[in-house]
Amino acid sequence: MSTLAKRHWVDRYLRIQNSRILVIGCGTAWDFGSYLRFKPKEIVGIDLYNFGACWQKVQEYVAKAGLPTKVSFHQADIAELNPKNIGEFDIISSDAVFEHCRDLESVLKTLYNLLRRQGVMYASYGPLWYCWNGDHFSGRDRIEEGYNHLLLDPVAYQNYYHTHLRDADFELQNGGRYIELDLFSKLSSREYFELYNQLGFRTKSVIVDFNIKANSLRSTPLFKQLISKFPHLTVEDFLIRGHLIILEKP
Repeated sequence: MSTLAKRHWVDRYLRIQNSRILVIGCGTAWDFGSYLRFKPKEIVGIDLYNFGACWQKVQEYVAKAGLPTKVSFHQADIAELNPKNIGEFDIISSDAVFEHCRDLESVLKTLYNLLRRQGVMYASYGPLWYCWNGDHFSGRDRIEEGYNHLLLDPVAYQNYYHTHLRDADFELQNGGRYIELDLFSKLSSREYFELYNQLGFRTKSVIVDFNIKANSLRSTPLFKQLISKFPHLTVEDFLIRGHLIILEKP
């Protein structure tokens, strides 16, 4: 789905126009334009890192264009946000965030409190930890190496990692930095949905993304190794690249 198609998908469940939106893990706010075209009342962006120069450019653009949307940004840990300080939101949105939350339960509890009743939360996330390239790193050399983060012992994995590092890996949102900081939730598909249900969210719509490269390895001995090493998982856990989901707070 294109970014704009994702926004139309959200709009089907709750009108974006005149809504108050929280974008978590907003990064450089590169995708704010896809929301601004729907004329929301307010967009608040949150990120663990500071992209101040980019955020300022977005605010300047909104002011210069005379758009009706108020835009603001905060550098903060999502799990530590205080709902009393920033209020309730009609829509919470995130792309490529949940797979990097080491304590996703705490994050989801905070987001549940930030969402108004009958509000919706949209999220897309992946690759999931148990899928091919789940560490955002393995498989960059050969397709058969895509499960190295699961199959190699710690020493062999570190050797693989250091052998295949690139300069760009240490930028804020690249594989090397995620590995150095261990920024992975390491959940299976089932565990994501169990958390949503446990915390009170109601699932409204789900799209499941399967990894073509993972599926091409399905009949190989390597795949049999995965099944043997992780008997508590299903075959699909090694194939599902990610989820796109819309949740509601009842």
